[in-house]
Amino acid sequence: MSMIIKGMVMPESCTPLQMAGIVAAGVLLTVLLEGLVFCTAREFRNRAFLLTTVWVNVSTNLLLNLGIWLLGRPVELTSWEVLTGEALVWLAEYVVYGLRFGFSRKLLLYVCLANGLTYALSNLI
Repeated sequence: MSMIIKGMVMPESCTPLQMAGIVAAGVLLTVLLEGLVFCTAREFRNRAFLLTTVWVNVSTNLLLNLGIWLLGRPVELTSWEVLTGEALVWLAEYVVYGLRFGFSRKLLLYVCLANGLTYALSNLI
């Protein structure tokens, strides 16, 4: 059997240290990819926004993985559960960025692009 974490499948025989390493790699890739997406827009290319991006992505990624674990059956999540978790992450990130830097359609577009890219790539890995 295997466990799905943020689109990645891990063998059930993973040790806690291996699991932590895989989750940490997922967090790092998410932060890098989403940071790159936001850097393509001038208004998001500043230290405050990029530091917020790191904080928001580490937080939402860890919370999503904790939520998967708390479901008590992370071995086989339904598509509905995965998509609901992802939608909550997208919404949370948009709200945090909006409260910190101001809500806009462009911000919504970039949150969707950044999260869509990382979600799509996590399914390819």
